[in-house]
Amino acid sequence: MVSLKILVLSQGLFGDRTAKTIAQKGPSTWEVKLVHVPRVDFEQALDEPETVHVEGLEECDLLLSLCEDPSSMLLLPTIAKRTKASSIIVAIDRPRWSPGLGLEGQVKEELRRENITCVFARPLCTLEPVGDRYIDEFTKYFGKPEVEIEVDKGKVVSATVKRSAPCGSTYYVAEKIVGIETKELIVKAGLLLHYYPCLASMEYDPILGDTPLHIAGLILKKAVSKALREAIRKQKLLKT
Repeated sequence: MVSLKILVLSQGLFGDRTAKTIAQKGPSTWEVKLVHVPRVDFEQALDEPETVHVEGLEECDLLLSLCEDPSSMLLLPTIAKRTKASSIIVAIDRPRWSPGLGLEGQVKEELRRENITCVFARPLCTLEPVGDRYIDEFTKYFGKPEVEIEVDKGKVVSATVKRSAPCGSTYYVAEKIVGIETKELIVKAGLLLHYYPCLASMEYDPILGDTPLHIAGLILKKAVSKALREAIRKQKLLKT
């Protein structure tokens, strides 16, 4: 396993819970530290980001931004410089977290000039490998959900998480689908995501053309559907 030092930038429940999941479920070779970023005035973040004090910053490989204040995105180049981060993942699980694609592009370009890879995941559970060493290491375990199930006599008898949504919802769903009849599996898996509850927003995101919560639900149901098809295929092979 590859060692990875991650600083999780948070401003509330979403970030705190996601950081806890990554620390608990990620490899033992990872070091995960939670840092709370203060909410700042947009003009200060734009014109004087270096004047914003963020307590607890230290050197890391990867920054995972789960900040809820749109001004925080403007602090990323300064935070990356202070921490010597090589890669950044920015979660956009609520439309209001981002000032818009224009500013995202500017921040990404500024970071690129410093040889820092930055990706925006809308929502975070859409994250997939991008060809970056640290981001791709992270996505081996967290990002777009992937599960493996076994079925017998029309029911799920086991479920294993191969890659979880960073919020931890995939582990919850995998635990709860055991014993469910396969004909009801996809619908119930989608409902379980809401019971967790999924932290993605129900607000319409014009960039997605949908709500982040609906996107998250579709992604999970596709992962479970794929796992079910594979489980049925394996079962048929065993019987031949």
